[in-house]
Amino acid sequence: MADAQDAKKSADEKVNGQKSEVAKDASAVNTAQQDADTKQNAKNAADHDVQVAEDALKGTGIAEAKQKYDNAAKAKNNAQSDLDHAKQAIESANTAINKAHQDIADKTN
Repeated sequence: MADAQDAKKSADEKVNGQKSEVAKDASAVNTAQQDADTKQNAKNAADHDVQVAEDALKGTGIAEAKQKYDNAAKAKNNAQSDLDHAKQAIESANTAINKAHQDIADKTN
């Protein structure tokens, strides 16, 4: 009987440890999602700047507008790259959460 109780206690401790890991992974996902949202907003702002610069170039051909366009295009590309990295981080964190859930399920069965 004592062995069974020890085994149950050990299994419960492992489940609690996995739950803690899931909570940490969920927190990482939330942080990564916030980062992705921030980067998406930056990309949207850069897209807007590109559009404004393109509109300015259409009618005037002013060198400053071309410079703004080039800078906005660079910002857009950087924001897209940052967003892609943030999405990859979210995918990695979700994979870790799924694995932790599976580990919990395996240990409780």
